[in-house]
Amino acid sequence: MFDRQELVNMIERRCSDMLKKMDKRKKSPELKRDYIDDYILGIYMAEQLTKGNIASVYLPRKLADFRDVIRTEITSKISEKDLMKPGLSQMISKHARSKAESLSKLEHKADDKKRVGYSVYLRKHTGKYAGETDKERIDSLAKAMAAQVLYRNGIPFKLKDIHSTADYIKKVYNLEELEKTPEDLTAALKNADSVSKFGRGRRSSLYAVMFPARFRDYTREMASLRDNMIDPASHSKEYRAVFEGVNDMARLELYLDAGLSNEELEEKFIAKGINLMDSVMKYTKGREKEMKDPERRACFQNALDALAIMGKFTWGTREISERLIQEINMVRNRGQKDAANYLDPDVVDREYGAMRATTMRQDNEDLRFVDARKYQMQQPIINV
Repeated sequence: MFDRQELVNMIERRCSDMLKKMDKRKKSPELKRDYIDDYILGIYMAEQLTKGNIASVYLPRKLADFRDVIRTEITSKISEKDLMKPGLSQMISKHARSKAESLSKLEHKADDKKRVGYSVYLRKHTGKYAGETDKERIDSLAKAMAAQVLYRNGIPFKLKDIHSTADYIKKVYNLEELEKTPEDLTAALKNADSVSKFGRGRRSSLYAVMFPARFRDYTREMASLRDNMIDPASHSKEYRAVFEGVNDMARLELYLDAGLSNEELEEKFIAKGINLMDSVMKYTKGREKEMKDPERRACFQNALDALAIMGKFTWGTREISERLIQEINMVRNRGQKDAANYLDPDVVDREYGAMRATTMRQDNEDLRFVDARKYQMQQPIINV
């Protein structure tokens, strides 16, 4: 038998810790939302325990659903700007302790069998509900991962947002590759926690730089590519996104001497790498056929240069690049390797990159290349 007051004291100490963490400047909005959820839930639990209402707050599913309602009804309505303001803890503490009646209503909402929300959605796309075929289960995994991403970012629950995010996740995380390892798919879909664990591992295995000592080399190759790309000003928004993705990777060098840990740097490289891969995918979609216009063809080659550099420093992205090149070849020549316009992934891996882009610029004075001076004079990053 537990001591009720001791449990209340333990919860309140944890709530106090959550308040302290909220006001730390370097904490991300995502973490601050988690602290707010934990704090509000903790305050309410402590209050119910003090009143003797033990059973109402201690069923695991109930806690998950109640936390989900708190996120939807309270936390997601706090803007990112307000999350980063000083004094966040004071505002949250005052709000939570003065809204006991409102929290009681939210608890009843969590009990609603017809309620839709992230926790309910995750249960319906994991475990025995994940699907029968590998395709169904991959779709469920993508949707579950999407739900967790949107939840962490404080986005209100909407099926349309989950489905569009799931399409994005399926591509940048190369989830269709899991058809080759169904046991990994089964392990990932066990429950919400296993989905989260899989997502973190997959993200790192695909986009993490192989060795921290190569961070600077990675940024400098991207900078060299950027300085020799076709000027994005006169081209599509999709190509401009590729260019900006390359520039973002190059600019990461400005963080390398800012006192960040390897783990913090790794997270920045992973996030920018995912953005760049997404940009390349969106740019190449619908542009698979070999272009006759020399400048547009050079833009396409620049996108492949970016893929080659990513594959050089993050080996996990090579499997995504190979799938993307395979899709390009299916449009061009139905994948026939002896076709004149066949794009060999080994050639892209071996011959594309910053050096190829530099040579292309030297050999094609009639093409409109970027003015590299605009980007070589960027200011160093401070207050990271």
